[in-house]
Amino acid sequence: MYLNYYEKGVVLNQQGKHKEALNMLLFSIQLKPSNAESWYEKAVALEGLGRHEEALKSYAKAIELNSDHAKSMYNKSQLLQRLGRNQEALEILEQLEIVYPDDPKIWFSKCFLYRRLGYEDKAVDALSRGLELNPKEAKIWYFKAMFYAGLKDKNNTMQNLRKAIEIDKRYSTEAQQDEAFEHFTRDPEFRNLVTHDPAKADPEKVAAV
Repeated sequence: MYLNYYEKGVVLNQQGKHKEALNMLLFSIQLKPSNAESWYEKAVALEGLGRHEEALKSYAKAIELNSDHAKSMYNKSQLLQRLGRNQEALEILEQLEIVYPDDPKIWFSKCFLYRRLGYEDKAVDALSRGLELNPKEAKIWYFKAMFYAGLKDKNNTMQNLRKAIEIDKRYSTEAQQDEAFEHFTRDPEFRNLVTHDPAKADPEKVAAV
């Protein structure tokens, strides 16, 4: 019977009906409190309702029941990060990294946390590691370009932005509107890159403009 309530809760969460999902999941947990997945979905529902501290406790309960519950660990770290509790979030990601060292999203998240904590070198290393694991992830190339744009490092900014746009052309439009690249908006190479096919853009020709 608990499984029926749990499955209804999952579907309702997916539909964004978190209040209804929470009711189903409370029934599921009452019938089988040892099911880590029910606590995880309860946390998702609570987070969707803005009840963040309760959500953190539910993620923690899921992890207590299943110490290898990666979804709960990752979501908990993301919620802590949104709440500004960056050091706690980083500690969880470092635990996840031990078990799942080849998961690029962990390294991607660590990059943001390192930046917030002022560890610029570690942030670059984390992004580079994520790209090694998934070189076809345009988002990582794009955020690496953003990182170098913040340092006003033109060469690395253009190289990484070019790669992001080659993989996913939507980033050309995004870069034109992104304040992170404000320093380069009048640069001919940047303008050419974000308004033309990067595979056809010739930096040497642009430099001669």
